Amino acid sequence: MTHSYSRNIGQSVSRLLITMGDPAGIGPEIICKALTGKELDRFSRYGVIGLVDALSSTAEKMGRRVRFRSVATPEEMFLPAGNEIPVLEPDGLEVGHWEPGIAQAVTGEIAFRCITTAIEVALAGQCDAVVTAPICKESLHKAGHGEYAGHTEIFTRLTGAKSTALMLISGKFRVAHVTNHVALRETCGMVKRQRVFDVIRLTNNALARIDGKPPRIAVASYNPHAGESGLFGREEIEEIEPAVQEAQRAGIQVSGPFPPDSLFPQMLGGRYEGIVAMYHDQGHIAFKMHCFRYSSDLQEWGEVAGVNVTLGLPIIRTSVAHGTAFDLVGTGKASERSLLDAIEIARLLAERQGRDK
Repeated sequence: MTHSYSRNIGQSVSRLLITMGDPAGIGPEIICKALTGKELDRFSRYGVIGLVDALSSTAEKMGRRVRFRSVATPEEMFLPAGNEIPVLEPDGLEVGHWEPGIAQAVTGEIAFRCITTAIEVALAGQCDAVVTAPICKESLHKAGHGEYAGHTEIFTRLTGAKSTALMLISGKFRVAHVTNHVALRETCGMVKRQRVFDVIRLTNNALARIDGKPPRIAVASYNPHAGESGLFGREEIEEIEPAVQEAQRAGIQVSGPFPPDSLFPQMLGGRYEGIVAMYHDQGHIAFKMHCFRYSSDLQEWGEVAGVNVTLGLPIIRTSVAHGTAFDLVGTGKASERSLLDAIEIARLLAERQGRDK
């Protein structure tokens, strides 16, 4: 599922920084595949935050003709380097032995340090966007970083962002989330007017930048049948609808709340450019039904498309829309499609941000 976006002639070069993710997962493999593919924008420059040995050994095992070279400083990342990919390793990182395909503290720490280094580079203005390969939340917790539920929370705290949201994108399918990685029972108390309004605003700003025009946004309900006038819950009446009305007064083209079970096909049919979902699985299940392909003949995953974008950050961050896929490590079957999509959206956002300045 390839989605292309046009490039303006004369546009400045984009500096795109990719984090390796958890080295016990498929991150190194999909990076090697993506960086040796024919779909990368030839005007952009690419660098990786990760481990040179892990990336080089993965490329060798896969028979990929890509060479990684170590650099000592961020300033060296995006200098012309021929066919070599520069890799910056986090300072002072003690790399111990790890096993592929399992959750473990050592790889959780490596993944965490790659993320924090990328954030430092981006905040210093030494790259134009960060693209992240997948991490394992269990490994992150085993490494002592249990206060973070995942990438979104790490980027939010370490960049000092006040309000962020997770958005999934694949072509015409765009869905942002009011709540993210929390227990379902906790979401009820988190669906509040101000939070819903903030996510509508963030969604509007992001899609206007991506599409170059104001989007039409639909807001999903929290309860079945949009609450049936309060019979199935009052979140729609007391929190969601007032947020929608506030956004409308602010000039945003938004409507709702609507029952989500019939909302997503309308977006795909062109009625809306984006949807605001209330909780993780409400948006993620619909998205992955649309973007992920499982082969009934081979009984394995085929194409895995889509991009995760963190809205509201002072930097640009996109990511793959899948996990570490420990069961695929070493098989050579991991799809790089989502990473290529994430790189392309990062490039687009970086270019349009530069144009807006």
